[in-house]
Amino acid sequence: MIYDEIEEKEEFKKVLPLVEKLTELQLEKKGINSDTPNYIVIYWNVKKSILKENFDIDWKTPEELNPDILFN
Repeated sequence: MIYDEIEEKEEFKKVLPLVEKLTELQLEKKGINSDTPNYIVIYWNVKKSILKENFDIDWKTPEELNPDILFN
């Protein structure tokens, strides 16, 4: 599986714990949890938005980089 190489950069690693917490909080507000269909795809999209809007980091989700894989 291909992943975004930006994940190896210090700027990404530095903000990741906060981004993951913000992602979880946003999903919780929307009533989305791990039982929600396509949860992981929704999670990645929210995470991507937070990275871009709050940290100006352009991250590509695993779904974007692996179009031949079906994620649920």
